[in-house]
Amino acid sequence: MNIKRFVLGDYESNCYIISSGGKALVIDPGYVNNEIIPYLNSENLDVKYIYLTHGHFDHVGGVNQLKSYFPNAIVRIHQDDVIWLGKNELNMLNLKVSIDETFSDEHNFTIGNLGFRVIHTPGHSAGGIAILTNDRLFVGDTLFRLSIGRSDFPFGDYDTLVNSIKKLYLLPDKTVVYPGHGEATTISFEKLHNYFVKG
Repeated sequence: MNIKRFVLGDYESNCYIISSGGKALVIDPGYVNNEIIPYLNSENLDVKYIYLTHGHFDHVGGVNQLKSYFPNAIVRIHQDDVIWLGKNELNMLNLKVSIDETFSDEHNFTIGNLGFRVIHTPGHSAGGIAILTNDRLFVGDTLFRLSIGRSDFPFGDYDTLVNSIKKLYLLPDKTVVYPGHGEATTISFEKLHNYFVKG
């Protein structure tokens, strides 16, 4: 397994590419950029899935660009966050974001020889998710190093967010957490030191 992080745009949102056996998963291509596609091409990676941890503009803004280069890639998002992707007052991109599939349930999928588990983590947004593979957890804007996601956006809820984080805290302490902004952390560190939600 190889993990590559790109820090994109004015809000410095993290986009992650996880690859195995020549196949790739892209998580949260947040901005149109000139870095991700050259990297995928240089590594001879075939993008199988593009997963969106939630629908906010700084995590979905590069989807259409990436999809145009990899038309067979399947773009997936939780059905409760589809509302952010149409041309409406919630969408700050002023364009419709291309998606292929929505889901409502937690589920598993594979990339190469890697297995992934999708965990529903509402609170920052109604359709927020985290994606787990082995002991690596990609959490979007649910949990940060020494902080948590905002819950004051439309369809956010503080108590729901706290419950989602407590669900993630049930994972093994050694689990490495890759947030939507900022540096990686671990479940054990956040349980001990996160002021907002202690384990």
